[in-house]
Amino acid sequence: MSVLDELNALPSSERYSRLGHRGTRDALVSLGTQSGLAWLEEHIESPIYPEWGWALYAFKPEWAILDRWIRLSKLHALAAIDALLMFGPDPHFDDDKKPELPIGANPQLIDNAINFALEHYGNPRLKDAAKRIRQFWPVGRRPRHSVSIPTAVREFAATLFCNDPDLMRDWIKMLETAITPPQNINDLWQSLLQFGDRKNVVAIIDWKEFPIDIIESLRHLRSAAGLPILWQEYSEYANENENLLRDIATQIEGTGRSLVSLDTGGDSYALTFIARDTIPALESLIAPVLDQPHCIQQFEKSPTAPHANRIHRSSRSVADFIQRLFAAFR
Repeated sequence: MSVLDELNALPSSERYSRLGHRGTRDALVSLGTQSGLAWLEEHIESPIYPEWGWALYAFKPEWAILDRWIRLSKLHALAAIDALLMFGPDPHFDDDKKPELPIGANPQLIDNAINFALEHYGNPRLKDAAKRIRQFWPVGRRPRHSVSIPTAVREFAATLFCNDPDLMRDWIKMLETAITPPQNINDLWQSLLQFGDRKNVVAIIDWKEFPIDIIESLRHLRSAAGLPILWQEYSEYANENENLLRDIATQIEGTGRSLVSLDTGGDSYALTFIARDTIPALESLIAPVLDQPHCIQQFEKSPTAPHANRIHRSSRSVADFIQRLFAAFR
């Protein structure tokens, strides 16, 4: 049974969901551009979820195809716009992907098609998409917003950036050219953390993250340079993440730096290393602005975390020794 037969046999309520599976999209693409796109064009149906746009993008369509779909019908336009958005960075991951023009496109052609879509099918979803697309490929100079950064936040950012003027300039440029500028202090703070995460200034980590992934993020932080942390010892860490962070904090006690987490407003960590003697002043600086008295969490020395990790390594060493002993007598 071919992938097209399977898709045709599904009720409409399930078909879009199946298109969300990468394996289905790959199988569709393997049928060839002409057959795959023809099937999508014929079977597209309301409601148009993003999965239809993902399936279209899987073919890396040239502009002529996208432009024709935008002008074909509202359903096709919504899918084509979703596919066009995928040529740029994903706002949900706040990535650094550079917008890549579809083959045969230029900003003016895209702007013309967007105008057609808004005029003929205008709805809030299309309007939001149009703002992002015009931010990717502006006609003329990219618009800039006027952004006011409180002195306390600017000074905190400078410390976080290790007084690197290039990072400060890039962050401000990102704020000024954002699709939607920060509306309040929380937006500004979240922007700082997200920018810092992309630039290896902070590591935003889910509290349930695997220890090996936490270590990989921490070791690449700019502020981790020169710290005497034995990263390889944590490759098979078998304890709670909170203990892992305390264990690392214990290793750097004599360096004058501390491992801290900045308040994210949720249950994730925003980790970085900063000079220990600056923490009180930094918290006094930023806490009133964020209206959050404890916005810098330090990881204090914990006798249980290093001990637990040593037990884990010791147990593994014993097991390795026994295996070698048996091997020697075979």
